[in-house]
Amino acid sequence: MTSGESHSVVNDPARVGGQVVHDLCIVIFVTQKQGKIMKIRSCRFKPSRKMEGDTQIIETRIKAQIRDYVFRCGNKEEQGLLEAALIDIEVRYNNQYRCSGEPTVMHSLRVGKLLCQFNAGVPTVIAGLLHDLLEDTETTVEYLRQKYGGWYAEITEALSKTNDVEATHRKLLRFGEGDIRCLIIKIFDRLDNMRHLQWLPDQKQKRISRETVDFYLPIAKKICIPPHVTNELKNLTTAFS
Repeated sequence: MTSGESHSVVNDPARVGGQVVHDLCIVIFVTQKQGKIMKIRSCRFKPSRKMEGDTQIIETRIKAQIRDYVFRCGNKEEQGLLEAALIDIEVRYNNQYRCSGEPTVMHSLRVGKLLCQFNAGVPTVIAGLLHDLLEDTETTVEYLRQKYGGWYAEITEALSKTNDVEATHRKLLRFGEGDIRCLIIKIFDRLDNMRHLQWLPDQKQKRISRETVDFYLPIAKKICIPPHVTNELKNLTTAFS
């Protein structure tokens, strides 16, 4: 949660895996910029100390894996940018949670790890860590430009959703025509989101699955994303359709 995001918590019975659970929480996040409400999202989860401890262990492990990759494949400047990115996403996502109850920063870290496994270039890995900052925090394009450079600011802006799905797609494709790395990041972003889609309402699961089939899967195949990735995406869309 950022300084521009407020939240409220209420107890509410919920059905999880066919079972009624009475001690879940609904957290309603309201993101504001300059006094205007930009986004309202609600997350339902069961807080757990064990979950927090497990998450910290996984977070530390993923950071170590990304650092190892960047230190093997990147130069000194890129290693410095990686450390800056890891700090930025930790600070700017502080106390912000996904609907599963896990810290939002975990999504960005998993995307970074997936890009390492794909053997993406180090700048692509760093951009993958930063990809949601403009969309989900009060980070500005100018901040990214000054701290990381023009390319990181531009690709992060291209990866940020607008209020219109078609406009978002056009923006992504327009940037992707000149720089395929934008599309690569988006595919692995979508893969991680699909892996955790069960936490969203049914209607949203279906909408995201349809978008994945109609828009992201064709792109993934066109830019030669490995078959095991496209097959998993396809299987996940079937599961949530």
